[in-house]
Amino acid sequence: MKQIICIVLVAALGIFVNRTIPLSIQDTQNQKPIRSKSLRLARIPYGEKQNTAPLSPLGVDDVFEPGELDMDVDGSSVGPYRIRVSEDGKYSIIYFNKKLILINNKSSNIEREIFVGKDSYVDFANSKIYSIFHKTVHKDYVDEKGVIRVGATEELWQFEVYTLNGVLLKAETEALNSALSRAIKAGWKPRWAYILYADSKNNIYLVEDDSFWRLSLQQLPPILQISPSGSINYINIKIDSKFLKSNNNYIIQMIVKNERIYICAYFDPVKTVLSIKNKKNKPVRWGYPLQQLDIFIFNFNGEFINHYHTKFNEMENKKYAIDKDFYDIVRIDDKNRLYIKSFVDGSVWYHMNCEIKKDNIESITIDEDLPDVIDLPTFAIIPYIIWMYDPEKQIWQIKAKVEEPVYGGSFSPKTSCWDVDAQGNLYYLKWTKDALEVWMVPANESRK
Repeated sequence: MKQIICIVLVAALGIFVNRTIPLSIQDTQNQKPIRSKSLRLARIPYGEKQNTAPLSPLGVDDVFEPGELDMDVDGSSVGPYRIRVSEDGKYSIIYFNKKLILINNKSSNIEREIFVGKDSYVDFANSKIYSIFHKTVHKDYVDEKGVIRVGATEELWQFEVYTLNGVLLKAETEALNSALSRAIKAGWKPRWAYILYADSKNNIYLVEDDSFWRLSLQQLPPILQISPSGSINYINIKIDSKFLKSNNNYIIQMIVKNERIYICAYFDPVKTVLSIKNKKNKPVRWGYPLQQLDIFIFNFNGEFINHYHTKFNEMENKKYAIDKDFYDIVRIDDKNRLYIKSFVDGSVWYHMNCEIKKDNIESITIDEDLPDVIDLPTFAIIPYIIWMYDPEKQIWQIKAKVEEPVYGGSFSPKTSCWDVDAQGNLYYLKWTKDALEVWMVPANESRK
């Protein structure tokens, strides 16, 4: 599902560099408006052809009731749903349903498109892409009485390893698949296997799922480490009970970077539920109050290193929330500053109307009588706020305003349309009428 593009700063792709706009946000303490500058890095027109950004949402409107967005429908939306940035900030990769687009952040050029697996981890340092996925295979078998049983199925998990040019690395792929098969037979049970990290020695680190609900912090699922040769190792993490409010009821996100394991734990009191609403004042996305967050840091031997306990003082008359599934909402930079995605309780999503130029559509025939510009189905955009927590100063600051789409229908990948590099520069996607844009908030743009 990955693609990459080679682009120069020309009007053909419409990429612009170093344009800044003011972003007005509210200070968390005195509530005075403050100004910060976001830098636009790239602008990619919507379309189906090379050097364009696919966008074909199924659409959503106000007649949708709560829960209807999760229904299964035929077809699936195509569009950007994730951005990942290299630690040095030189590159961004945008995830689409069928490809990846690699952007050089320094020159604002699109370098290439890559077609690989949908749920992939990009190892920028080693110029590799790891894709892990599962498929259902039919498996007939003979039972203990010698009777042939037909119709049984099995979930088969599989790796694919590519270069950043999209070339399959067969030997590494086979070694990883052999190791993964042995781990599963030995009892490792992926629900939705998720690649956390690839280190400088090409070891990769996996966890059973991308987030965990209602979990005991004293019984965390092991992290599976697989070496390039195919050997396997398990990293078991145990958190001292003195840090815990209870033995369970925690929602977890795991992050692995800089040879460290970060356990981001939110204690869920299962009481207050906050929401984002549509224009009919009906809830369409739910979350829990952003009250506190615990970060536990371990090494690769599972040994405890440090613990941060953060509390959040909510602004008067505003209640901030984190998404209830706790998916991918925390980032950490090299100074151990935390970045957390939240929304304001009661905020309203807004509808987005986009268009594609006829010349950028590949699937039409030359004799089709279509207008030069074609309107796309209306979809919804949810506004979020990114908070930054500095453990040295022990203060929260607003870092940026970002947005994420609700394409509707059965589009399964979860959205995560922002990221942070090692220095604390924040990158995010922005939808405009005719193009997808990549923006960056510099690390030195702090809010006190």
